Amino acid sequence: MDHLFFYFFVIVTKFRQAILFVLKIKKLIKEILISPLAITIVGDKKILLIIDDEKEVHELIREYLGPVNAEIYSAYNGEEGVKLYKELMAKNKKPDIVVMDLNLSGSRRYEDLKKQMIGKEMDGVKATEELLKIDKNANIIGFTAYAHLEWGEKLMKVGAKKVFGREIGFDGFAKAILKIISAPAGI
Repeated sequence: MDHLFFYFFVIVTKFRQAILFVLKIKKLIKEILISPLAITIVGDKKILLIIDDEKEVHELIREYLGPVNAEIYSAYNGEEGVKLYKELMAKNKKPDIVVMDLNLSGSRRYEDLKKQMIGKEMDGVKATEELLKIDKNANIIGFTAYAHLEWGEKLMKVGAKKVFGREIGFDGFAKAILKIISAPAGI
């Protein structure tokens, strides 16, 4: 079974690299063409917290959510994300949405992923549990390459409102977030 996960992991990693390349090209095209999202501005200022170990993901989310009237904060691991959430709450800046990845190790090595999946290190699931201890009404949205695995299901079970796979792309994710924060009832 471990070898199947390893092969799946290699495929996901290669797929992720291809998607990031395509997204960089798409960004160049987007500068020339006006995206339907680009003309939509959300009125009230929103507060978003991104918890993801990849700097590029933070940059792409910021880029695609650019038209949204939001303060966007970044944390690069679970511990940092929990700490920042507490700090924001103390400043009366409760995040409207927390964007959560599952793999927060900073590594793509199978051994490191496995440590998180079995609970030896803080992953997106544990970070979500910690955030919900601080604020039972936290709106946590998963955005991860592992959404369709048992790991992604675990994120929903512990309290994430939605979990999106990275295959929807950053444009699709931005549109989903825009829809969520524009809805009168929220999530």
